[in-house]
Amino acid sequence: MSDESELQQRIRLLEKELENKNRDIEVYRQELAKANVQLEQLIIHIHSQLKKAMEIQRQVVPTEFPNIPGFEFSTKFLASSLTGGDYFDIFEHRDKMRFGVLLTSASGYSLSALFLSLFMKFTFQMRQDEEALSPESLVATLKSDFMGHIGDKDQFHCFYGVMNRRYFRFDYVLFGDIYALHFKQENGTLQRLKPQAMALAKGQLGTVTTQSAQVESKDKIILCSPGLFKIRNDAGELFGEERYLSLVKNSAGSDVHNLRNEVVFQAERFAGNAQFPQDLTVLVLEAKDRVLKLAGV
Repeated sequence: MSDESELQQRIRLLEKELENKNRDIEVYRQELAKANVQLEQLIIHIHSQLKKAMEIQRQVVPTEFPNIPGFEFSTKFLASSLTGGDYFDIFEHRDKMRFGVLLTSASGYSLSALFLSLFMKFTFQMRQDEEALSPESLVATLKSDFMGHIGDKDQFHCFYGVMNRRYFRFDYVLFGDIYALHFKQENGTLQRLKPQAMALAKGQLGTVTTQSAQVESKDKIILCSPGLFKIRNDAGELFGEERYLSLVKNSAGSDVHNLRNEVVFQAERFAGNAQFPQDLTVLVLEAKDRVLKLAGV
């Protein structure tokens, strides 16, 4: 066989191989197009489900609270379109001289829904046993009924306090990244109520004991969910604890609504056009005149 004939045969083989490769590439392109359509449909479905979950979350968060003599409340809940799981409530006990304050933050809507169903059971027990709503009882309920349902990447943060209006004593449990502050009107200081344990996660719940804070006239308790500290500005900077403490110090002497509005305004201003990466909840309560503690005793 001449060199020219051998060269032509090689060229034909290469052309055939190239033809096969082009055919394979076309098949891959068609399969990729199908996969892209399926992926787009899945994303649309997930986004739709997320919007529904976010709307349900908005509906279950309370908008009205009991009128409790001697205390004023201000709350704000901002749902994230990305992920969320905040829940809060203020509710009276059967003993009208005590009321509960709850703020929780879960790593997703499903975990938040699980807690809500558990909390409904928990509050139902109040009708049978007043002590069932103690901070210790909530932790015991979480240990027995909640832990087995937590996924590997789930986290649950919780503040639950019971205010005794007879003595203006606030008993509470706090674990995870709920940021709780006690503003003392008498000397104008801010004290952070420290968490007793890390966030509730798979296979772990540290020892959580009830703490107490004595609340005087014009004192405030300020609660903020972890979503605030996950907000980033256009430069990628986190909102940060220092920024939060500074704005609370500057506004703590004003009324509860102004204080709450300032936190929310600064958070939205800092985020700019970016969406909040997680739900944001701010809850502020203020004690009024201590003489009111004797009412109903």
